[in-house]
Amino acid sequence: GPWNVVVTKIGSPAGTVSDEITVEPAPPHPTVTAITPNRACDRGVVNITNLAGSRFQQGATVKLTRGGATDIAATNVTVVSATKITCRFDPTDAPRGQWNVVVTNPDGQSGTLANGFGVRTCLYMPTTLKR
Repeated sequence: GPWNVVVTKIGSPAGTVSDEITVEPAPPHPTVTAITPNRACDRGVVNITNLAGSRFQQGATVKLTRGGATDIAATNVTVVSATKITCRFDPTDAPRGQWNVVVTNPDGQSGTLANGFGVRTCLYMPTTLKR
């Protein structure tokens, strides 16, 4: 809300300017509550059909983070609504295990779903056709 500014000089009376500064709370940060699917193979792209949460803003970015590893930035990020984002990740050759899901709004506020996404090794068996 509004605040008064008081200026004081030694030996002189104080001067006051009323309602000169307005202090507003920082915008609330987004929250990330779930991601679908919540895991992928370490080979190829995965389409995220529902990154759920709240307070998502148009222009938000999404990434996967994990200590000691390079972040995996999402592509094709679409803020469907304030509670849903769709996007794509490519975890090819990423370290296996759990990753944090981070959404950052254009205003700089971010929210994290700790260990919300898993990268796993998937074995691909060649198919042999016999007659």
